[in-house]
Amino acid sequence: MVQEFYKKLVKSIYENEGTFLKCGSDNYSYKQLRKVLEGFLWQFSQIERQPIVIIAEKSLEMYAAIIAIILTNNIWVPLSPQIGAKRLSSILNRVNPKYIISDEITYSKLPSLEGTLANNIVIFNHLLENAKRLKPNTLKDVVVSEETAMIYFTSGSTGEPKGVLISHQSYIVNVTDMLRIIDYGKNKVFADIHDTSFVISIPVIFPCIVLGGT
Repeated sequence: MVQEFYKKLVKSIYENEGTFLKCGSDNYSYKQLRKVLEGFLWQFSQIERQPIVIIAEKSLEMYAAIIAIILTNNIWVPLSPQIGAKRLSSILNRVNPKYIISDEITYSKLPSLEGTLANNIVIFNHLLENAKRLKPNTLKDVVVSEETAMIYFTSGSTGEPKGVLISHQSYIVNVTDMLRIIDYGKNKVFADIHDTSFVISIPVIFPCIVLGGT
């Protein structure tokens, strides 16, 4: 099921020529998504099973990075751009991410980090500057169903934020069931109104891409 789902995901990305993302007055096509995705795929294919934190506002680069992290068998850790200093420090120290990826504006507002974690921060555009391009069909089939695909952190209202590990199989079963139960139709527009640090983002982002939506 897992490999079949990713094949459908990649096929949709490469067969669609319409609009992938509408963000304010800006429109980005699936062709533009492919170009950015291939840069991230090359970068992330150099590592494996590593946590990669994304703290950023929604953008073409953010969505491309999420897909690339998953396809290269690394672990996506979404955090809110509005995260507080204490919470951010606590989570990063526990996760010890390979990269902390952000955008220029979000990065300028983040609490300062000290030590080795500060060296792991990379701005989207900087990561892509010297990246080569790698197509998804050249990746090894290294994804194991039971392995962790993403880590979502709880609000921490009852103490320390808890990292919930979500496997490839777990979230794909959820998305596949939604695609089976709900008649979304092709080429529809999905409203991604939630912060990606909320798990409700999963059944918005992935069905949209599989169905060639916007």
